[in-house]
Amino acid sequence: MTTTAPKIVNDCILEILLYLTNDQCTLYNCIQVNRDWCQIAIPLLWMNPFKFENFKIIQTLIQNFDVQWKGHLLRRRVFNSSSLSSTLFSTSFNYSSFIQHFDLSTFKISVSNWLFKLLNRKPKYDEMIFIYQLVGSYLFKNTRGFVSLTIDYDFKKINEDFDYFGDPGELFDEEVTSNFLELYDISKFGYFENAMKNIESFKYSYRGYEPTCHQKEFIKAISEIFRKLTLYCNKIQNLIIHSAIDQAFFEHINFVRKVTSGIILNQQNLQSVSFFEEWRDENGSDTFFSSLTKYQKTKNSLRSLKFPYFSDMEGLLPFLAIHHSLETLEFTNFFSDYDVVEFCTSKKNNIASIHIKNLKFYRIKFDKLYNKKNYIKAVEVLLDLSNDNLKTLTVEHVNDTIIQSISDYCKNSLTYLSLKILPKYFSKFVDILSSLNNLKYLILVEDHDSRSSRIKYNYSTFAKSFPSSLRHLGLDIFINPKILELLLNEMEVPITTLDLYTVMDFGYLEAIVKYIKVNNSNLKNFGFNSFIDSSLNNNRSLHNYMRLMSELYNFEISIYIVENHLHIETQHAKIWLKY
Repeated sequence: MTTTAPKIVNDCILEILLYLTNDQCTLYNCIQVNRDWCQIAIPLLWMNPFKFENFKIIQTLIQNFDVQWKGHLLRRRVFNSSSLSSTLFSTSFNYSSFIQHFDLSTFKISVSNWLFKLLNRKPKYDEMIFIYQLVGSYLFKNTRGFVSLTIDYDFKKINEDFDYFGDPGELFDEEVTSNFLELYDISKFGYFENAMKNIESFKYSYRGYEPTCHQKEFIKAISEIFRKLTLYCNKIQNLIIHSAIDQAFFEHINFVRKVTSGIILNQQNLQSVSFFEEWRDENGSDTFFSSLTKYQKTKNSLRSLKFPYFSDMEGLLPFLAIHHSLETLEFTNFFSDYDVVEFCTSKKNNIASIHIKNLKFYRIKFDKLYNKKNYIKAVEVLLDLSNDNLKTLTVEHVNDTIIQSISDYCKNSLTYLSLKILPKYFSKFVDILSSLNNLKYLILVEDHDSRSSRIKYNYSTFAKSFPSSLRHLGLDIFINPKILELLLNEMEVPITTLDLYTVMDFGYLEAIVKYIKVNNSNLKNFGFNSFIDSSLNNNRSLHNYMRLMSELYNFEISIYIVENHLHIETQHAKIWLKY
């Protein structure tokens, strides 16, 4: 008697396929399984289609038009051709209803690519605008509501658009300004409120350090978008405003500050904010921090604040002193505050404690030499003000001052510590390591400064300084199999996870197996960067070796390839082998 395999319920299929959201190839294969799998996979494939900038996306959306919208299209002579008409067959799905992420730039490029494919030439301005607004309006009308909106532009893109849609030899006139409004102002599509009212994530990114005479017109063109976002959108949870702009462009800076303030104050449940901007306002109260303060005093929902460019400790500290929900403070890329030392010295007795749990400094660069001293002072002050409440710390450009501050102000609270450190400061760190009573995760990254000579680590002292609470150790330092064996043998704590950000050979694995065999250890997870012999990264040699060892010595261990660390928490990319 034959039996029929039990049918997987659709909710279970969805849970499975959600893990494959970014794996387009596998999702396409899932379409072919059966009708149920197809109906679940198609919406996932169409969540963010414009990121591919593929003309076929626009072609499919046009095929999705109803009779009325197809009529609008075919009434234009240039599109009333047999080649286009023959492709306008009905589609099986209402694809536009599945789209959740809208990117102004990639949508525009997708439209342009479709027109070039159809016409076999670069489209004229009126052709571009007609299709751009027709498809955009249809999409905004039929979507169930976007969850994210991205406006990502730079001076090069603007100049390219101007060269194509305007006369590059003349100053802007009213006609060309109007063209920019038609091209960038997506609120002109119609149905804007329907499309945007449920936005949860909004990103505005503009890079404009190079001079361009078209910047003012670009601001005018997109200002209506921001006005309507402030009016209709109050569900934004993740807000990203990155405006890398020269201080000479005051109009753009003031525009960004104004719209940012309006959007922040209109939200109901803002969770994270990321800003790239020179926020210091010499002429009055700081717009950004005053807006955040007003928001937190009423809504108090902000959890994370990130600065890819930072220059205003004087504005930040009073905001952090408020008793509110902020948990994570992040600094990355440029630290450009030039008077932290002066401010913190003069206001030392008037600075209130802060209440964050997670503090991150990574990929930090300095545009002036004296900013490094101010950076060191900023780290010291923030650690001091945390009052031993900080749970996680990621920091680089570590020196004796920062190491001592960790010992003085964080020794009882830290559970996670990631350091990028010069070899000359290693012994100082080892001296204070055992005092970190609750540390569970330690990531140690060697700072390869060409000006400093390599100093030999005392690995025995290092291993014996581990606090008894340590369970996860990640190392990106000079270490060979012999040193690894020494380090493991000298450890007195039962770590469960070891990550080595190094190129490996079988010598490292032999050291791991020997450690497990001798110590009957608790080590269950081992991560590495890659093998010297790259073929071993994807073949069965490693598998066979570890399977044999695990059977011979009766242990289980998961081996995985770790992602290159960004000097933030290590992310285990994937479980590779388990024995």
